[in-house]
Amino acid sequence: MNTRIYIIQLYLSLSSIEPHRYGRYPITFKHWCHVDEKINGNICLIKSPKNEGVKEDYVYSEDPEPGYYHLLTKQAYIQLYKDVQTKEPSLPCCWDKAGAKKYNEYTRVKKIVYNRSIASIPDDKVAIADGKKVMKLEKELKNKKISDNNKTVATGVAITFGAGAAVYL
Repeated sequence: MNTRIYIIQLYLSLSSIEPHRYGRYPITFKHWCHVDEKINGNICLIKSPKNEGVKEDYVYSEDPEPGYYHLLTKQAYIQLYKDVQTKEPSLPCCWDKAGAKKYNEYTRVKKIVYNRSIASIPDDKVAIADGKKVMKLEKELKNKKISDNNKTVATGVAITFGAGAAVYL
């Protein structure tokens, strides 16, 4: 199993290993921590020009500033979501039950991490609701683009089929 996915699963309680407090699923915290804040005496951003390996309760990210971001910072989940997207396993063959289980687990992890990456606060119930709102807005935007494209095409067709048509519009 890919190490990064395994770490994400550990944080999200999807493995048999006891998860860290901040990575449990579901989480219910009142606000995302700012990088200048401290959590139980620990800073939320450990500045580091390079990834020096796993640090408990932290995720390494180069953006917006290189370093380890605590799991109660939104940036940690933005980075985890980027990582999850690059580690997608191939779709399993129809008879591959183990592959199907692995792929289903991956899609579950991806959805949880995505919802947390866009959530207004680090609370999985709120994250699910925020995820649904974003999906609805994206669908509306896509439908609007299709509608706008259809108008453009219709206008283009009228103009394209003859100079006379353009004059009479």
